[in-house]
Amino acid sequence: MAIIATFLAMPLSAFSNRPGGNQNDIFVASNTDPANFLTVTIDDDDTTLDGDTNTNETADDQTQIATITDATGAFVDSDACYVEWTATYTGANGHVIEVWRIELDNNTRVIAMSEIPAVGVTYTTTVKDTNVTGLDPASLPQLPCFTVGTRIETRFGPQCIETLIPGDLVKTEGGGLQPVKWIGSRKLTSCELLAHPHLCPVRITAGAMGNGLPVCDLLVSRQHRMLISSPIAKRMFGTDDVLVAAIKLTELPGIYLDQDVREIEYIHLLFDSHEVIFAEGSPSESLYTGVEAMKSVPEAARQEIYTLFPDLKSGAMPGSARPIPSGRRQKQLVQRHLRNRKPLTADYSTSKSA
Repeated sequence: MAIIATFLAMPLSAFSNRPGGNQNDIFVASNTDPANFLTVTIDDDDTTLDGDTNTNETADDQTQIATITDATGAFVDSDACYVEWTATYTGANGHVIEVWRIELDNNTRVIAMSEIPAVGVTYTTTVKDTNVTGLDPASLPQLPCFTVGTRIETRFGPQCIETLIPGDLVKTEGGGLQPVKWIGSRKLTSCELLAHPHLCPVRITAGAMGNGLPVCDLLVSRQHRMLISSPIAKRMFGTDDVLVAAIKLTELPGIYLDQDVREIEYIHLLFDSHEVIFAEGSPSESLYTGVEAMKSVPEAARQEIYTLFPDLKSGAMPGSARPIPSGRRQKQLVQRHLRNRKPLTADYSTSKSA
């Protein structure tokens, strides 16, 4: 048995209208206070998550054990678990969220989401899968960030991310030089990575993005988004640039989950708004406070961010620097690049950053 997933989830009590069962349904969130979030850790003897397709309301895989704790670390529940369904919901505000309903055999139920929903907004199902089997745990929400040693393009040229301080001017794609507002970090030891292999970084080898980018190997967390700029993206989304999670890129040559890393320190950069910045020459995102990041940031760091950006505490949704397709559409985009052997940055030019 080993830990295959650790993620944050919301209790059903957070919803005035809960995400439901097999039918097309709606949900409305009434309380998104991070103090109510739950931490779910799943142990299993394999590396995938399964549902209850064999016997309704009973986990197909009885070795798939979930342990739930609250925001203080106190024990809440533990039992065999299953993924009741996965779905894509679209809000009345146009906001798209990926949702997973996790249930324990003893009837405890929680909701994991790719982003924090806006309070009071009605979200309606657009896609739902109620026959879950072999789900990749990496699809569940995690914190996006860079790693120590990554060189970020600044006013004075490339600079190692760990040497940056708030106020330093960083080059952005299309927005000129922007000051760093906040920097957070988290170190993971070899023991922690062994116990939580889903926290290992994605390695993007030199040139794997196309046009010689990145200029040297780049390590990022699974959910860190890279800028894709290509004719394929233009045809699929009607825009030159979209942001895609690094874990979705691992189907491509030269991009893979690096489980040989002994220890690592993840670092995230926050600006006044969500930005596309340059890491080892490759355009990628800064910390986006509208997504699972705010659920995953430790409490002390979260309070620092709320002090800088008080509107976030009330559930305000910041705009993203570029469109972020749903997980399914990101996968389709990557598969089309793989099938057509096209680089991820075919249309990208650093002149766009001027």
